[in-house]
Amino acid sequence: MKLDINQLLKLYELQINEGHVYLKVYENRIGFYSGLISAIIGGIMYSITSFDSSPIVPSLLIAELLLLAAISQLAIIGTVRLYRQLLENITVRAKIEIKLRLTE
Repeated sequence: MKLDINQLLKLYELQINEGHVYLKVYENRIGFYSGLISAIIGGIMYSITSFDSSPIVPSLLIAELLLLAAISQLAIIGTVRLYRQLLENITVRAKIEIKLRLTE
């Protein structure tokens, strides 16, 4: 299917706008997971410093470490997926730029 110059320009504009959305969502997601992980690490530090003879503190520490591992894994999966979409957007944009002869 052959697209004329106006269709290519419109598609290029849509790809640029989509790229901006992906970047904003990517930054928000990284900020969210960073804050969550920092809060969990703060809880772990609090548990370590308040370590006493209470039997619940070691259990709480183990639960916090497991929660940290689970949240970190979710953060990795979510940000990699979004990053892959961003790279696909950049690839499509580059192909459109070649067709529009914006790049060599």
